[in-house]
Amino acid sequence: MDYKRIVKPSAFPVTFEEAKLHARVEHSEEDTLIQGMIEAATVYCEKIQKKMYGRQTWQVAFDHFPMYPEIILRKAPFHSLKKFYYRNELSEEVLFVEGSDFMVDDTGLFAKIILLEAFRFPTDHASGNAFRIEFDCGNDDMADVEATVRQAILMLVSHWYDNRGSVVIGVVSKELEFAVSALLGPDRVVSV
Repeated sequence: MDYKRIVKPSAFPVTFEEAKLHARVEHSEEDTLIQGMIEAATVYCEKIQKKMYGRQTWQVAFDHFPMYPEIILRKAPFHSLKKFYYRNELSEEVLFVEGSDFMVDDTGLFAKIILLEAFRFPTDHASGNAFRIEFDCGNDDMADVEATVRQAILMLVSHWYDNRGSVVIGVVSKELEFAVSALLGPDRVVSV
């Protein structure tokens, strides 16, 4: 199963103004650079915690329909299902119907698509990632994102702003890596 983000979040846990203040930047020449660092630090932290912070849309695609009765959507927190469909041999989208073909169980950490007993596997599907699920996940309100996550993002942006290269000569950087890990570790999703 291949996951692909198809709509990026419109908001991030750290605002542009907060990042500039934390990095002690008082000019506007590098505003675009700093905004890019906020986005990169957010993605980095999301990958460590295996959580999505701002509302975003993901698509999961797979070649063959699973032979088990449920499909786990491994992006949390789940918000809503947009569509569950397959592409037929004519490349047309054919939607599965919630309530008659499947149901969504969003009571756990990860949402599950549960195939109902009446479900019939399609025989007219195209080859190569024909089956697809699109869903929204993440928070609507950035206040729901933990303060530790916001602090980790601020630390990363400030560090990246001050250290533009991949290697810093004569300085040991383990302290930053330890601090970011310490901030993100307690709320990290470990069962994926």
